[in-house]
Amino acid sequence: MSEIVTVIIPLFNGQQTILRCLDSLKSQTYKNIEVIIVNDGSTDCSAELAKKYIQDNKLNGWQLHTIPNGGVAKARNFGIAMATGEYLCFVDADDYVDIGYVEEMLSALQSSRSDFCISGYKRVSYRNGKEKGKQDCMISDCRYSLETLDEIDETLFINGFIHPCWGKLYKTKLIKDNQITFPDQSLSEDTVFNLNYLQFVHSIKTINYLSYYYIVDIDSVSLSKSFPTNIFDIYIKIHKDYITFFQKYNLDIEVVGRMMYAQYYSAVNKTLFNSQLSSKEKQKILDNAFRNQEVRETFQRKQINKTVAIINGLILCRAYKIAKMVLYLADLKEKYTE
Repeated sequence: MSEIVTVIIPLFNGQQTILRCLDSLKSQTYKNIEVIIVNDGSTDCSAELAKKYIQDNKLNGWQLHTIPNGGVAKARNFGIAMATGEYLCFVDADDYVDIGYVEEMLSALQSSRSDFCISGYKRVSYRNGKEKGKQDCMISDCRYSLETLDEIDETLFINGFIHPCWGKLYKTKLIKDNQITFPDQSLSEDTVFNLNYLQFVHSIKTINYLSYYYIVDIDSVSLSKSFPTNIFDIYIKIHKDYITFFQKYNLDIEVVGRMMYAQYYSAVNKTLFNSQLSSKEKQKILDNAFRNQEVRETFQRKQINKTVAIINGLILCRAYKIAKMVLYLADLKEKYTE
């Protein structure tokens, strides 16, 4: 194997983690890699750290580019435009990879003659800057043909492996020839990118090699953050894209409903508990969302969990404040019974 593999790293205010990320890439067993770091207008010293790291280690083929702050989608698209490798992958600046990350995926992709490689990963939780635990997110070693999709719907979609752009190896030519880019939106841009890429893929190789370490900061996740008020519009568009894809390959549409329910449920939760929105604003967002037939139908699906069924019923009846109270109590119960 002598092909160049491009690794794209979008970087924004990552001074605490960027060196760990770069160390993991410098240690790769596969050496013919092109690393493109796209500094998305960082206001800390992360770009300076990356520049010094490249210079000190005399890393030929590693590049640092600085662009005006425009979000992770624009940073990744810039990296794609600069890529010269036959293959391409993405690594986030706060994550890191095993030494065999590139080699294992490239070997699997080439030996199976596939267009897309998806690996398992480890979900690493941090709190107050300290590691609290790892969760193995495993996937079967399989090769899927898009002409004979057997269990791909359950494995890749319901279990979430298809959503992020990291933990994957792409063919650069397929991306560039078909002008596939990340949409300029504030969430789920990875999902849209991957769905578009799948339109031009003949086969997929999955490997149960847990080589990507996905970092989750528990403290930041639990904080009330701002999110786009058009969150439901984004998910509804993705919902329709999924339906189109599943119908094209004669997959079980029921899987789409199960998958999108998790997205809509999360959006409801974020809306109800967003401290930056007034009660009227929350009601307007939710009322508009539930006028959509796809959204309503996902919440009308039969639920085994009685608490979830009650919450769904309250939401469908527009009893948002009571639904919020039940959600809060259910969350408390889960925390104190762990």
